[in-house]
Amino acid sequence: AGGAAPAAPAPSRRRQRFLAALEAPSVDKKALAELAWQGVPEGLSRCEVWQLLLGYRPLTQGRRAEALHRKRDEYWDLRR
Repeated sequence: AGGAAPAAPAPSRRRQRFLAALEAPSVDKKALAELAWQGVPEGLSRCEVWQLLLGYRPLTQGRRAEALHRKRDEYWDLRR
C-alpha cells in the first residue's frame, strides 16, 4: 500500500547517445546526422536537432544562445 514510487525507466542507449551529442561543447555534425537518420527519440527536440544539422544554430555550445537571440531579434525586425 505505502510502497515507493516505481523508478523511472532508464534512458535507451540511443537516447543517451543523442543527449551526449547535443550536450557536447561542440556538436559533431556527422555523428548527429547519423543518429538522426532513424529519427529523433521522443522527448528530445527534433527542432533543435534539425536547426543544428541545417546550420541555423551554431554547433558550438557557447554560441547557441547568443545566435538564437540574434536570429529572433532579426525576425522581429523583419515583422515591423
